[in-house]
Amino acid sequence: MKEKLKKWEGELHWYYFRFRKEVLKLCFAVVVAEYIIAGGYFMAEHKGWLEFLKPRTVILNVARAEVKEVVPVKEDTTPEIADKIYHLESSSGKKNYSKCEAIGKVNSIGFNIPGNGKYVCFDNHSQEMKALRKWVDEHKQEGLTVGQLLCHYNIGSDKEGKIPNDCPYFQDYLTID
Repeated sequence: MKEKLKKWEGELHWYYFRFRKEVLKLCFAVVVAEYIIAGGYFMAEHKGWLEFLKPRTVILNVARAEVKEVVPVKEDTTPEIADKIYHLESSSGKKNYSKCEAIGKVNSIGFNIPGNGKYVCFDNHSQEMKALRKWVDEHKQEGLTVGQLLCHYNIGSDKEGKIPNDCPYFQDYLTID
């Protein structure tokens, strides 16, 4: 039994020194790693490589939408509005509604063609322009702006009866001289 104890004692002694040697190696590796990390951090800080980690104050400029001035309808613009609608609808008479053209009549202003199969044709250009001027005058008296007038002529109103102030048709109108 004494011999077994001595043998175990010898083995424990051997494991102790072996374990101690491994622990010392591990401690040395940890100390070296700390020096490497600290030195790397110091060098990165000194060179400015860590600037992206520092908090910064960011100033955001919020874009503000500009409100376009609504152009009011003037009393003397009815012929001008009618002529520009004529230009927008038919390129000043170069295009005509085919169903009217087929029966020898005209509608080059796109007047009263709702797209449901019904349409209105006129005997001549002066008759269609007279109808267009009358429509413009009626809607001007309702207090519509030029933008609303043109958007209503082109796309009508929505389900609630609202007419937009601006639409692509009105923007095209503004580009005509």
